[in-house]
Amino acid sequence: NGKSDYVDIFLKGKDMDIQSVLSLLPAKYHKHISDFDSDGEFYCNAHISGKIDDVNSPEIKADFGITKANITQSSSGIELKDVHILGNYFSSSVSSKYFLDVKTFSASLANGKIAGSIRMDNFSNPSISVSLQGNLLLEDVRHLLKIDSIWNYPIESLTGSMKANMEYKGKLNKNGKYKRSDFENMILSGEMFLENAGLKIKNSKLAFDSINGSFVLENNNVAVNSFSGRTSKSDFKLKGGLKDVLAFSFSDDADINVEASFQSTNLDLNEFLLNQKESSKKDTVYKIHFSPRLNFILNSDIGHLTFRKFDAKNIRGTFQLRNQKLIGDPISFSTMDGTITASGMIDNSSDSTLLITCDAKLNKLNITKLFNQFEDFSQNLITADNLKGICTADVQFASVWKSDLTVDPNKIYVRSNMTIEKGELLHYEPMKNLSRFVELAELNDITFATLQNQIEVKDQKIFI
Repeated sequence: NGKSDYVDIFLKGKDMDIQSVLSLLPAKYHKHISDFDSDGEFYCNAHISGKIDDVNSPEIKADFGITKANITQSSSGIELKDVHILGNYFSSSVSSKYFLDVKTFSASLANGKIAGSIRMDNFSNPSISVSLQGNLLLEDVRHLLKIDSIWNYPIESLTGSMKANMEYKGKLNKNGKYKRSDFENMILSGEMFLENAGLKIKNSKLAFDSINGSFVLENNNVAVNSFSGRTSKSDFKLKGGLKDVLAFSFSDDADINVEASFQSTNLDLNEFLLNQKESSKKDTVYKIHFSPRLNFILNSDIGHLTFRKFDAKNIRGTFQLRNQKLIGDPISFSTMDGTITASGMIDNSSDSTLLITCDAKLNKLNITKLFNQFEDFSQNLITADNLKGICTADVQFASVWKSDLTVDPNKIYVRSNMTIEKGELLHYEPMKNLSRFVELAELNDITFATLQNQIEVKDQKIFI
């Protein structure tokens, strides 16, 4: 009607029951608090003043606090004790200023404490400032924040503790959907520590324990001062930097970039590449997939590595992953009683296949172990049972595999200039065709001091 009313109201509440106050909130907020029971004292002092009409809303100033409260999460039984909160609220349509400022909050848990402050400005396009100090069990954090997965891996259990001291300033997206650009102007600083943590993934035998870490947070990046852990058969240590961590974790259009040193005394790749869903007691199935959003450069030092029949020691080299291509260049390691230096690539840019290529120098390898550990190069014309000797060679290798690590025998190519010393050719069936000229017993065990030749493998045939 074009007319305005003026209001000037003072409200004061003291020793109010928290649960009763929360029940007065609008219905749309009930789902966020339905899992919590609380008791304690709540107080509020408010002043509402100004014009009220179709255009104007009165200004609201309010101070509030909670003391001596206990809050219990019904689903987990986790109890926040001795909860204290002190804050104020301001809303003015005249100045277009709106904020909620929780100046302090603190609480104790059975095995930890948390304290800090939080402020939210401009509720239609909210920006948020948070200060947090905490020493908490990771399982409590998981249940309180209802974290079901880490980077899309579903969590079965989470153990250990974390300490954190951090500050954050940035935009808050009300619909929970973020883009990489949302993190470009945020400010994050602080430190975080993991102590004796453990992680079990659902529907998997893979479990991590003894996880300890020290991290420095700097905006969208994390400096890893130390990060270590174990599985049942492997261990690792990592030190370096992670870029775009938050954008990768909370958006779908950002990559994570890792540059670090990696150390391991023992690394069993069977643990990490085993496909738990497809494997059975009779058949072991593996799976390789490189995320298109993961990039890294790892300067690696691995004491002992195993995968299927392959066994190597003192692996040193640089591994890079980018665009779903894993490149090792250069790599050196000891294996099969000798040494190998190599450069190679596993290309997973096609989701259904892997292209594996390698240029290598083999130095004095046990040729029986070479054929055995490489599973006779997926052919049966000549096998580990037929060969003995010491092999030195330059090798070019290329092959196509499925993502479950079954090779296409028609797409294996090997070219090698090879020298075999102290060699023996044992029970090789094609040699029996010469029995008309040489005694059969001699053909079953042919020895030679040195053999030099060029060998080519293609189309499931060996050319010598």
